[in-house]
Amino acid sequence: MPAEEGYHEDGRSAATSVPGNAAAIDLDLERTFSHLSSAAAGRCEAKILLNRFVEEHPSVGYTQGMNYVATCLVLRHTREGHCAQEVAYQQFVAIMGHLSGLWSDGLPLLEPAIDCYSKCCKKYLPRLYARLVYLHVEPLAYLPTGWLSLFSKWLPMDCVLLVLDLVAGHGLHALLAVTLAIFHQYQDMMVQMRTMHQVLNFINRDMQLQPIEADKLISSTTMVWLPRVQRTVGSEVDAAVREACVRSARKISSSPPDDQRTVEDPELSASVGSSRQSAGSTGLPAGEGEGEEPSRPPPASTGARAADGEIRSPTANSKPHTPDLLSPMANGTACSDRHRTVINKQDTADHRTTDGGSSSAKVPTAVVWDGDWRIPQEIERLKVQVADRDETIRSLRAEMRILKQERRDAIEMQMKCVRAKDELQRQLLGEIADLRYRLNDEDS
Repeated sequence: MPAEEGYHEDGRSAATSVPGNAAAIDLDLERTFSHLSSAAAGRCEAKILLNRFVEEHPSVGYTQGMNYVATCLVLRHTREGHCAQEVAYQQFVAIMGHLSGLWSDGLPLLEPAIDCYSKCCKKYLPRLYARLVYLHVEPLAYLPTGWLSLFSKWLPMDCVLLVLDLVAGHGLHALLAVTLAIFHQYQDMMVQMRTMHQVLNFINRDMQLQPIEADKLISSTTMVWLPRVQRTVGSEVDAAVREACVRSARKISSSPPDDQRTVEDPELSASVGSSRQSAGSTGLPAGEGEGEEPSRPPPASTGARAADGEIRSPTANSKPHTPDLLSPMANGTACSDRHRTVINKQDTADHRTTDGGSSSAKVPTAVVWDGDWRIPQEIERLKVQVADRDETIRSLRAEMRILKQERRDAIEMQMKCVRAKDELQRQLLGEIADLRYRLNDEDS
């Protein structure tokens, strides 16, 4: 998330306030790798690096998470107590050039990157993907923690220092590849977890403490996962990076600093604004009618239709039934008033009109069907679940085919090695026999 929550009280972006950035940098660096003495020694160099970047790239500014990247780069390029400051800064600029959309205003690269990750995880790690979906673990709950800190909250420091070179060279492709390689490493452990909190605690807290071979992680990322990512979502990744850069440039050029939005969810503000507007237009005080849906079925909102086709107003006691879409029915809970039928048997009744007056008109017997709207939604939800499970099954079968092909390739390679070994042994035996023959000739 941005420094000082990304925005200040006056509505200006953090990128436009250099003193605010400096204070945020100082505050974050004090908490960065506080358990490492080497990080404390490189804190001054990391501060210089970040302040220089903010000054030279005000459109990106400073965001929480950059402090981890800068500190790791300082540690990466420190030899015998001396830091190659310019090398570290150039590599930091290279990483930001690839991934600035993860830190710039609005995080425009985060959502496309998560979509690409989900597609790759579903294809190459179907067991893990199915388990996370079953436990309702959303990628947004754990990916920003690792990505915005460039894996320094997921991996030990020796692994992070090696990963930096990959990310600086391949950008978002390497970010996705390293993520998949990490989860492939811990897949067997994670699929045995039973709750969402257990998975999130492991990823965001305990995974950093797990032993992992840095060389094995880098080699698997370079040889296996990076080609898979480039083959599966390479074009989408490139398009997302370009779009994030265009959106950032467009936002900077079109919006002056004083008119920039404050931190709030645009969808939330829109819904709040619309609800306030509707409450004001209907004359209801704030808080009334909050549990009602904005749209209602025509029979309930316009009155019962009589046999002669004339629409009558409902009686005072026959209130239209409005289903609650947030009720437990969304989880499959049975509803006792499903398919409720309201039968009005009053021949004469004094009932109110819509403007608050009264009327003594006769209302013939009317039958109103107030069906449960949630039945189609429940069917659609079940269809989506079935489609997801079918897709998971197809992914598992595809993975089985890949594993079988890899096994066949391994067996074939093993047979080639055996044949080469036999051929080499025959050649050596022939040379030994030839040497013996020559020695016998010389002795004779």
